[in-house]
Amino acid sequence: MTEKQLVIKQLHKKVAPFARKIAPVYKALNWKWSGSGRSEFIVPDAVDIAISLTGMIEQLEKSGYKYVSTGGLAVEIKEDPEDCSCSIGRIEFKIDEEVYEDEDEL
Repeated sequence: MTEKQLVIKQLHKKVAPFARKIAPVYKALNWKWSGSGRSEFIVPDAVDIAISLTGMIEQLEKSGYKYVSTGGLAVEIKEDPEDCSCSIGRIEFKIDEEVYEDEDEL
């Protein structure tokens, strides 16, 4: 098994616990997702989040990408800063706030 395959395997093990941990945040924020053949927006539960994360990890596995993100979730494989010969995997949840201003009001 290659190093990348080992990192991918470790990421897959983290999906379910991570999804359970952050699902209440999506609910509290009423953060709605679309997609997956749905005609309406829904607040994702732990299963929806796990499915999304699994798909993102599979994208990393099949492509040359090192970082994939959507809907506040991100999955990354990067070089370990302490050991350049190793890679580490990371799953994260983040909220980015973008503020837009109307220039006419300035």
